[in-house]
Amino acid sequence: MKDQLKHLQELVQDAIDKGATNVEQVHRRIAEMPFSTLEKFASGPAKKANEVSQHTIGTIYESIRGLNEKVGRLAEELLNRGDKVAATATTETKKVVKSARSAAKKVVSKARK
Repeated sequence: MKDQLKHLQELVQDAIDKGATNVEQVHRRIAEMPFSTLEKFASGPAKKANEVSQHTIGTIYESIRGLNEKVGRLAEELLNRGDKVAATATTETKKVVKSARSAAKKVVSKARK
């Protein structure tokens, strides 16, 4: 049973990672479309705005993948240690989520400037 749960944890973590990467690629292409048009009229500002947009998109999806990795490690730890870690894992998960929120807020704040 433990091996099956470990395998499931790895499958879910891998699916989230690959899914985030695929969505990021689509997001980047879609976000670039209006900037390509704008570059015909104002290449400098449009190029800079596109760079900021692409950086923001990258940072967001890096955060998602990073959070996925941390949650995966916590799940693996829980599977390896059993119920004794449940309380610690909950606290650690809250810290990870708080960290991800903070990183996302910083990205949004920089993008707005």
